[in-house]
Amino acid sequence: MTTLLIAAIAVIKFDGGTPSEFATVLADNLKQNVVVSLGQPRIIEKASFETTDADVMSREIRSQTKLVMQPGSELVFSDDLLDRDRVRSSQQLLRRARSEAEAQFEVVAPPPPSAQRMDVSFVGLPAKAVADGKVTVKTEKSEGLQIKMLEAGLGKPVEVHWIYEQTPVFANVKDMPVLEFTKWVARAIGAKAVAGEKSYRFELDAQEIRKRAVATIRAEPIPTLQTGQPNEAEQARTFRISCINALTTKQVSDALASPGSSVVIVMTPQSQLARSAIQRIRQVEQTQLGYGPTDRRPRNAIGLLQRIDNSRPATLVIDAQFGVTMEIPVLDQNGRSAGTVRL
Repeated sequence: MTTLLIAAIAVIKFDGGTPSEFATVLADNLKQNVVVSLGQPRIIEKASFETTDADVMSREIRSQTKLVMQPGSELVFSDDLLDRDRVRSSQQLLRRARSEAEAQFEVVAPPPPSAQRMDVSFVGLPAKAVADGKVTVKTEKSEGLQIKMLEAGLGKPVEVHWIYEQTPVFANVKDMPVLEFTKWVARAIGAKAVAGEKSYRFELDAQEIRKRAVATIRAEPIPTLQTGQPNEAEQARTFRISCINALTTKQVSDALASPGSSVVIVMTPQSQLARSAIQRIRQVEQTQLGYGPTDRRPRNAIGLLQRIDNSRPATLVIDAQFGVTMEIPVLDQNGRSAGTVRL
């Protein structure tokens, strides 16, 4: 990381507060521009950190506040997460496979007490915020800039990929060139900034969004079993992440083309993805074998590996909320093609 030109300040103390207040404390003390974005807006924890070395400061801020200083020499921060509405909950994916009887043996770990969620008041960039091609703006308290609402100040239409539409940006910048401002905002939200002749565009950065989606899935509390049995939620999460990480950049882009999009991946025999799918089928089979005689839940994974129709490809469907579904072609009892089983 390039060393910042930091003023001669030894320690900054932040008493906790909104992301806008965090940006203001940094900007006022370091006399530099600051941009912060949180996929999951929350109150920032109290922190105390040295400023004489950028690397040390970055590590201390991350350790104490979970804010990540984005690569480069600028004060651009993010929580590296996506909004919960953009990533399907692991519990939603497993809900159909759980019963009230099982749920009583599970304990869902609550979020850390410090992770206090906050409501954001979305604001735009006032026309007067831009003068002589430079931006000066300071968000206050719970205010957050909405990307689409930047166009009034920037003087051009703003086009934004749908996944970033509700991602707030908290800023304290002064006399920052417009192009530089758009690049900082893009880095904070995990997008690519493109300045066209007629518009500013915040395009999908598929690699970055994949990384943030995986981090969001990992950060979600999952049930802790008290029965000594394998944790199905943890198994499902591991498989889901392996599938998402196996996507090409184009496949991520295709899956996120619109809120209702999805991408279908053919699982090549003997591939790592196919091996992971077989392991997952075995895990689901073991879970279903434990269902009681009056349990009405499907047992479609039991014996599934012995019924696979190898003349047709098995596929994975990954949707725009990073939900993963397997579609396995099967044979009937007479050895004839008999549709597919979805897991």
